[in-house]
Amino acid sequence: MLTAWHLVNVVLFYAILAGTLILLQLLWNYLGTWKFLLLGLFLLIFLNTYLSPIKPLKNKLSASSRQVISGPSTESIVTIMDNYFSRIQILLTYHDSTLYYKGCFITGSFAGNNWETKKISATIINRQVQYRVEGVLYWHLLGIPVGRQHKVLKGQANLE
Repeated sequence: MLTAWHLVNVVLFYAILAGTLILLQLLWNYLGTWKFLLLGLFLLIFLNTYLSPIKPLKNKLSASSRQVISGPSTESIVTIMDNYFSRIQILLTYHDSTLYYKGCFITGSFAGNNWETKKISATIINRQVQYRVEGVLYWHLLGIPVGRQHKVLKGQANLE
């Protein structure tokens, strides 16, 4: 289902792109080169100024929740969901059996999808991690939200 969703988004994107190119060609022929370039410059400035506000970065770890790692630590990336286009992975920083950091992210081509992690729990026993990740997979069609799916991904994996 996820691969078909990607395909629908890609096909709609290229259909809209082709229609936009045809519309731009007609507008160019109607206005002429200089008026068309001035209109394009105005639209570029307008879109850049008013439609892309600067959002400050949020620090996800508070000062009280940070731990000092004593000794060498190891980082491992564990893939917990994989399909042809994208994968959801967790990043673990640990030393022996002590887990210092865990994070979850989506990689690859995630056109039409957005992942928000709600809760991560993981334990390390004998070079194996047992994990449970709760999150929401948001479905978008050309950037417009059309649905969401609550997911619980759990299992175990060997650490490298």
